[in-house]
Amino acid sequence: MLDYMTRALARHLRLHLPYLAVSLLILTAGIVVGALQLVRLDPGDRAQVGQYLDHLAREAALAGETAAGEAGSGETRWRAAIGSNVGQVALAWGCGLLVLGLPVSLGLLFLHGYTIGFTVGALTAHWHWMGILLALAAVFPANLLQVPALALVSAGAVRFAGQITLARLRRGLPPPVAPWSGYMALGCLAVVLACGAGLLEAYVAPSLIRILGRWLA
Repeated sequence: MLDYMTRALARHLRLHLPYLAVSLLILTAGIVVGALQLVRLDPGDRAQVGQYLDHLAREAALAGETAAGEAGSGETRWRAAIGSNVGQVALAWGCGLLVLGLPVSLGLLFLHGYTIGFTVGALTAHWHWMGILLALAAVFPANLLQVPALALVSAGAVRFAGQITLARLRRGLPPPVAPWSGYMALGCLAVVLACGAGLLEAYVAPSLIRILGRWLA
């Protein structure tokens, strides 16, 4: 059974490779635009961003000391992170299922890339090499799984919309098993990845941020 599921997943991923390339292109465009948006800010706005980052660093250090003795703090963060990540994936998947909501699904992927680009750019511009380390600690762990989750959903939405559109042009409906089965499978895989991203965001990232936050405070 496990071997069959592995082969089916590999087949689905091969079918979605061109659409994954489109999704990664949109994500990259969002990252680049987010990084460039920081450059376009005037010095006053950049100074405000820097002050906000300093405030976040102090809050992270203080929160780490407070939460160290709270046994349920990690579980609370995990639930909140899962709610956010799964909600983002579910919204992108649902919009793709509506076909006409495909631009929204792709827009969420672009917005996610924009957020990554702006955040990493701001951290790097404010703290230089230490900002790069903080970006790796705060941004990289969760997005190691959340980015593939959104990319898979967006790729599946593009393929699903194309198949439905072709079926309508041919004045017929696609078979009941496809393309809905493949899109459902990608949605389930994306939810699993989003839950894993929530675990990393709740347990791995805060520990790394607290360590670096003490250095930056």
